[in-house]
Amino acid sequence: MQTQDYAFGEAGQAFYDSITDLYELSIAEHALLVQACQTLDLLSRLQTEIDNGELTAKGSMGQTVSAPSVTEIRGHRATFQSLVKAIGLPASDAIADVKSQKASASARARWGMR
Repeated sequence: MQTQDYAFGEAGQAFYDSITDLYELSIAEHALLVQACQTLDLLSRLQTEIDNGELTAKGSMGQTVSAPSVTEIRGHRATFQSLVKAIGLPASDAIADVKSQKASASARARWGMR
């Protein structure tokens, strides 16, 4: 599937590429991946906002409350985790193993080795 239809940011595009380079996804899994990439991009934007701003704000009664970005990032992190889990991707160690195996197979093929 082509990524040109999606306007991912840097984080979303990197995640999309890392997954689609390794796995053949069903249409449903691909739809979840697109949502996960969009959520990852939103998380990146929220983190930048947090890094450049205040962590607290004034509430409606003048009290100190968490800044909206701090509250939002928590929810979006949970959403991202749920989407990745719904896709059924293996643990990150397994992904690293698959990447290593793929790189080894590519090197063997390039050099005519078995």
